[in-house]
Amino acid sequence: MRVLFAAHELHFPDNMGGSRMDVHDLALALQEQGHGVAVLAALRGRNRLLGYRVLETLTGRCLLHRADTGNGYETARCGSWQVPRFLQADMARRPPDLVITQGPGGARLAGIAARQGVRAVMRVTSAAEAELLAGAARGDPDVNAAIRSPLVTLVTVSRFLATLTAGLLGVAPAVIYPPIRLEACLAGDREPDHITFVNPIPMKGRDVALQVAALLPHRRFVFAEAWNMRAEERQALERAMSGLANVSLRPRSVGLADVYRSTALLLVPSQCPEAFSRVVLEACANGIPVLASRTGGVPEAMGQSGVLLGAGDPADRWAGAIEAILADRGRLEAAALANARRAEFSMPFVAAQYLGLASGPAGTAVIGDPGATVRESGAIAPPA
Repeated sequence: MRVLFAAHELHFPDNMGGSRMDVHDLALALQEQGHGVAVLAALRGRNRLLGYRVLETLTGRCLLHRADTGNGYETARCGSWQVPRFLQADMARRPPDLVITQGPGGARLAGIAARQGVRAVMRVTSAAEAELLAGAARGDPDVNAAIRSPLVTLVTVSRFLATLTAGLLGVAPAVIYPPIRLEACLAGDREPDHITFVNPIPMKGRDVALQVAALLPHRRFVFAEAWNMRAEERQALERAMSGLANVSLRPRSVGLADVYRSTALLLVPSQCPEAFSRVVLEACANGIPVLASRTGGVPEAMGQSGVLLGAGDPADRWAGAIEAILADRGRLEAAALANARRAEFSMPFVAAQYLGLASGPAGTAVIGDPGATVRESGAIAPPA
């Protein structure tokens, strides 16, 4: 089977956000199963790309593209405005069994696939994305038609997001939990000694985490950078951390296994409706208990692996919960490990669900056949 991922977004390692890591992990898993995999994504460099866009408009030629297999599978990158052309050209040259899209413009890409008779999946990975998609569907007939095409299946990453998306679009999406290669984040011999907070930006609960750290000076906190922070966000964080000797900032890097090795508790005080929570599941795979906000799809990811609080609860309640969890860590570590082993989170199960969408009844999530026929793979070529 051949699966083609297409999006107007940057791809790994240019973008290491959760939804792009989903694509990277699923592509690797499918490749390891013997399927043909290719990823089509946008090049980075907004200001530099503007000149190329003008030249390409004037000449009608594709002047900027790059293809490689550095991620372990074929990846082609071009100006985001050229992604539809590349998608059409590649489908004409090597028809895929399934096209998987996501992000801004993803519905249009799914529509391109459907018009050529190819099954497509439109992944919705955040509440904000669901709202934007609903707005686009109201104002753009092509987007509305793609969403309702019998060859396009909407897929969300949690039951929470499925309910929200159905209410906004009037279409019931399938639920397939994020594809996460949990073995890649396992830390091995662990020596827990600190509390970890991933992605220290306001919407993820930065201010709550800082207040909690101030209330627990005897506890060490590691703030692990994930998304690229804007200059003003970094400056605000550094100013706040300057008065907290027990807080350190870990620079952004690929993977958090080294952080999980010494994490005693994962703190997830999100202030936004998270679609899921990749870091919660990664922590659980390492036997790390979690203290998180009761928001969005976080409870689905978390199971019984820790404690849920209201996003607006005062800092002293968060601090008290940390002390209570650390005092009962043994029981919660076992619960965390059990949560990570749930069948619906396993990569073989998730990959099979996606593959099933290439051959099952249109618009439904079914269990696929991981042993499907392998198709010959080759590099994505630029359109003529």
